[in-house]
Order: sequence, then structure tokens, then C-alpha cells
Amino acid sequence: VTISYDDSDKPTVFYVLSPSCVWCDRNQANIDKLAELKGNDFRFIGLSLVEPGLKEYLEKHQLQFPTYTRLTSEAINSLGLGGTPQTIVISRDGRVLKNWRGAYIEQVQPEVEEYFQVSLPGLTAGSP
Repeated sequence: VTISYDDSDKPTVFYVLSPSCVWCDRNQANIDKLAELKGNDFRFIGLSLVEPGLKEYLEKHQLQFPTYTRLTSEAINSLGLGGTPQTIVISRDGRVLKNWRGAYIEQVQPEVEEYFQVSLPGLTAGSP
């Protein structure tokens, strides 16, 4: 799949995850709520850095947006992907507008809430 930014009338939000990432699991309620509240204003796309376990992860979490894996090294490098979770906002002309690394805790949650003008539920219980 090739993702073009200018084929949508709205900016793109990439949510980068890994099926074995505990923080991704704990952050799921936040990204679900964000996609629910802002899905009319932004196009949400999930990106998984690894394929093993992705099918089970998607079945468990029932994401509200398409999720892709098998990213090219060019895509990984150009977006600066590495740790998970990561949330990246891309303009229609392909510019990175925002890039948050990690779950929505400490300064990340208030920054995400302010940028999108939403209130998010916070992390679900569990051990990091």
C-alpha cells in the first residue's frame, strides 16, 4: 500500500505501535478516543513496526482505522520511527506537523489534548 498525503482532504495521523508493546496496550483507550473525536478532521492510520502478533492485537483492540505493517526502510527513516507508541501528524503536503513519542503520560497527554482540543481518558491499568 502506498499512502499519499494529498489524496485526502485532511491531515494524516500515524499511530505507530508494536503488538508486544505494553505501553501501546495501555495507551489504546487514548488513541481510540482521539480517533473517535477527531476522525472527521484527520485521517488516522496505524503503522506496526513488526508483523508477528499484529493480527491478534488488531482482533483484541478493534482499531477504528486501517493498520499496516511491512514498512520500507525509507518510510521508517523518513518518519523517524523507532519506539512505540508514537503519534505523528502529517500535513496534506507531507510535512511533519507534530511528533509525540511514547504513551500519553506526563507532558505528552496535555500536549496531545491541547493540539487536538480534546480530553482523553488516560492510560488503562497495567504494569509498564
